[in-house]
Amino acid sequence: MEFQRPGYTITGDHLAQHRELSMTAIGLGVHILSLPEGSRVDIRTLANRFPEGRQRIAAGLRELEKHGYLKRVAKRLEDGRMVTVTISYNNPAATKERLAGEAKPVERAARPKPAPERKPASPPTPEPTAPGLAPFQTCDGCERAFRAREAGLCRDCREGRRRLDPPAAAGATGSLVGHVP
Repeated sequence: MEFQRPGYTITGDHLAQHRELSMTAIGLGVHILSLPEGSRVDIRTLANRFPEGRQRIAAGLRELEKHGYLKRVAKRLEDGRMVTVTISYNNPAATKERLAGEAKPVERAARPKPAPERKPASPPTPEPTAPGLAPFQTCDGCERAFRAREAGLCRDCREGRRRLDPPAAAGATGSLVGHVP
């Protein structure tokens, strides 16, 4: 790897010249790659940093996620709070290639004995299957879960009612970035 003085970010042309990403998504991708690990990259923080606004930033993050530059994972902290951890990939194609090369089939001489079947402590709550029930979406304005056919704003954000961001109000760390080369 080439030495680079602090204060500079090396970005591949695969991101900077990506033909299917919007300029907002490319700019967000470069910005996120330039951040140190552990930096906040939630919609609110990015909207406070850039003039694009929450909806455009949310759309840019979805584009990056769709093309493999970001992965957002919900994680429960020890105190029970939920946070979103964002993992950024510098080169998604190279990462997929590397991971595919590492996943080799394992050969076994004999089949292991099956583990005794355990019953769960409580039955899992099934996803409602009523006809016409929309899937969960994440609100582009406040990052709250709501049911809708397409991504967008929850009812409170559409009606202009503002509410406190739950992770910020509870003192959670929000969405953090972790980089994968």
